[in-house]
Amino acid sequence: MSIKHINIVVFFAILIIIGAINVLIPHEQIKIESENRMTKPMPEFSLGKLFSGDYFKEFDAFFADNFVKRNTYVSLSKKIKAFKGLEWGDKAELVDYAGANIDQKGNTYCMEKQRAEDKELTNKGETLEGTVENSNWGKILIYNNAAMELNTYDEKAAKNYAESINAYADRFSEINVYSLLVPTQIEFINNERYRELSVSERQTIADTQGFLNNKVIPVNVYDNLAVHSDEYIYFRTDHHWTQRGAFYGYQAFVECLGEKKPSLSDYEKTDYGEFLGSLYLVTRNEKLKENPDYIELFDPQVSHKYQSLAEKVYYNEGQVFVKKWLKTADKYAVFLGSDQPIVKIETNQNYGRNILVLKDSYANALVPYLMGVADNIVVIDPRLFTGKVDDVIAKHDITDILFINYALITRWDGYAQLYSNLLK
Repeated sequence: MSIKHINIVVFFAILIIIGAINVLIPHEQIKIESENRMTKPMPEFSLGKLFSGDYFKEFDAFFADNFVKRNTYVSLSKKIKAFKGLEWGDKAELVDYAGANIDQKGNTYCMEKQRAEDKELTNKGETLEGTVENSNWGKILIYNNAAMELNTYDEKAAKNYAESINAYADRFSEINVYSLLVPTQIEFINNERYRELSVSERQTIADTQGFLNNKVIPVNVYDNLAVHSDEYIYFRTDHHWTQRGAFYGYQAFVECLGEKKPSLSDYEKTDYGEFLGSLYLVTRNEKLKENPDYIELFDPQVSHKYQSLAEKVYYNEGQVFVKKWLKTADKYAVFLGSDQPIVKIETNQNYGRNILVLKDSYANALVPYLMGVADNIVVIDPRLFTGKVDDVIAKHDITDILFINYALITRWDGYAQLYSNLLK
């Protein structure tokens, strides 16, 4: 046998051995932190799935997720990609990104939309081929040592999102319904050339709120954030706003309620650091690593009881700031103890107001402030909660419903469908 044939045999033998190891060793589902989802389980075999082709599709996903040393190879791949990323005179890059919002099954909604292919920008700063709407879906801009998602706009999806909120206003006609959409960091960068890679979120929010019926009250947080855009209102390495940014959003909501506008000085401030957030985990960008974030925590100092109302108790320590998370890499989870199906905050206030919050994770940093205007707050994450919202509203005597999402949620139908499902 020639050397060539021996090399071929050895190569395939190695592949067979690695494949056997991946299949035969026990695999428990674990969370892939950098992708914010659970690993795929070993698929159950059935003749129907075999003949339809679904079995091999599921097996391929399982195999990819559970490949030996997967995280090491993924990290190495991202570092290599960084070298060929987009670089302009002041060191900007574009990086592909699947998205941050997933449901209880681990589905990432922005992956349901087919993304158009684009050409890399050259070091001369040429624009992307095609329109921003179809070419920048699922991309991160890294600029000025900060990472930020690019926005796209889908009129149909935005309208569906608004219609899902309208359905609540129509069904619960005696309850005040509010819609709060949060712009992201790219809206406020001082470089127009890079900012225009992203569809205007001011316009996205205005268009989406324009589809709301007159029973829904839009909350304008954009202008207040713009006034304070030179402050630390967004993380550099994470896709969320900071609690300082959330405070300025809360101020806008308080004005809608007709309550006295609070000041940051009303809260006890504590700093905790350092950490690298979700956008660092998906990019592994060295500039982000060199400029980590920290947590500013503003405590309303309101006596309260915080508890999970889910069948599976996710959290039961009594306080909205779950400080044990500050000792972990996921420090943003200090707010409410991360995303949970349904939780309740009981205060000793006497406002005659019980608020139901329907949300994505942007709401987590804002919700603690609501103790300053409500007796009770119930928070539902539609990605995790599978009950009926009618039952929640009746049981907790809800007077106000507040939808809190970041603006990019309006570009796909996933959240609209989740909100609609809660009404069934």
